[in-house]
Amino acid sequence: MTLPEHREMWLQYRESMKKVEKPEIDEQKWEGIEQPVNEAMEYSSLLEFTYWENGFFNSMIDSVEGVHYLKFDTIANIIPV
Repeated sequence: MTLPEHREMWLQYRESMKKVEKPEIDEQKWEGIEQPVNEAMEYSSLLEFTYWENGFFNSMIDSVEGVHYLKFDTIANIIPV
């Protein structure tokens, strides 16, 4: 028999096991990210931003100007849409 408290603890544990550490972006990776950003700024096109937040990766599609609230140290990848 499982008590509700045990179930909640088990679910929290399972969720914590899915978390990943914050990635470190090296200079070479930043150089690869820089090109699509420059092109998107020049042609006002959209980009897909993959960022890390609280142990999980999230993605969003927006313009360069639209993501000014993202911290650069949380960005994992940027690709053209």
